[in-house]
Amino acid sequence: MMDCEIAEDGEVYIEDADIIAETTLDDEDLPDCSDEDDEYDEQADFDEDLGDSIYKFTGHTSGVFALACSPTNPLLVATGGGDDRGFLWKIGQGDWGAELGGHKDTVTSIAFSSDGQFVASGGFDSVVNVWDASGNFKCKLEVPVPDEKMKKKAPPTGGFEWVSWHPTDHVVLAGSNDFSFFGKTNDFSAGMWGLNTGKTICTGSSDLTLRIWSSETGDPIYVVGGNICKFFRLIFHFFPCAATGGEDEKLVIWDLERSSPRSICNLESEVTCLTWIGTSKYVAAGCADGDIVIWDGLSGDNVKTFRGHSECIESLSVSCNQDFLVSGSASASGDATDSHGTARVFEIAGFR
Repeated sequence: MMDCEIAEDGEVYIEDADIIAETTLDDEDLPDCSDEDDEYDEQADFDEDLGDSIYKFTGHTSGVFALACSPTNPLLVATGGGDDRGFLWKIGQGDWGAELGGHKDTVTSIAFSSDGQFVASGGFDSVVNVWDASGNFKCKLEVPVPDEKMKKKAPPTGGFEWVSWHPTDHVVLAGSNDFSFFGKTNDFSAGMWGLNTGKTICTGSSDLTLRIWSSETGDPIYVVGGNICKFFRLIFHFFPCAATGGEDEKLVIWDLERSSPRSICNLESEVTCLTWIGTSKYVAAGCADGDIVIWDGLSGDNVKTFRGHSECIESLSVSCNQDFLVSGSASASGDATDSHGTARVFEIAGFR
């Protein structure tokens, strides 16, 4: 039995005379690090400010209500917000950005042309501004003064709710919450509204109708309504199905060939925006609680939930290479230092 010296504080000290033998240990004899240590390191590297996102754009000082990814540049994103401004910025490049000014009220919608050459921003000020993809201003499109032949095109009372481009042409449309919409064709230098003949337009409204319009006369030629359920968002897909979501906290995948639900997905909050991930079977739903949920459109299974926002998701867009999902959220306050009102980028390469 060894004789150990006991200090007054109770600690035990081993003297040299108490050592019986010495053994040299190789690295292989040393114990491996515990799983608890690994978990600690992972937690230390986790950025609470980013959440599940890999990048956050904080140029706006209010909520981000409009968002679009370029159809030709996988890193280029356009956003618009409640601070009456729009921005062009690139994912992961915080030192690059172009401000899209000129609005006097909230920028409610923003969209790239199909070839990626132009971006249009619409706002509650009843103005659509058109820019090139480098942020150079091209023109301002204002609602024409009505005359006897254009009574149906009086200036909208509530500004523009959305802007959209023709899928193959430089034709931009803008819709108002007073149930009117306007179009502008190729020559942006003219600053006049109008549409090429021979085109039809499809719109959906909160009056529970879908309408097909003649671009030549501005009159509806087909109306679907009456039995349409109330929803916030409807998106079609390349294979015969569509997705709807709304205030009933449900995402419904529809089989268009059978005109019946394929699957009903229950969420924990209202669905505020939807987007398919390219031509894949996956659909992303933005929710009022700040979550973004990825669903399998064939099976109806919840495959991923992205967190990082703490306010309502206002818009979603997928990069052209389908590597990134970009989201914009509302703001809890107008404070520029507020963590809300941001655009965030999530990796989605595994859902192509």
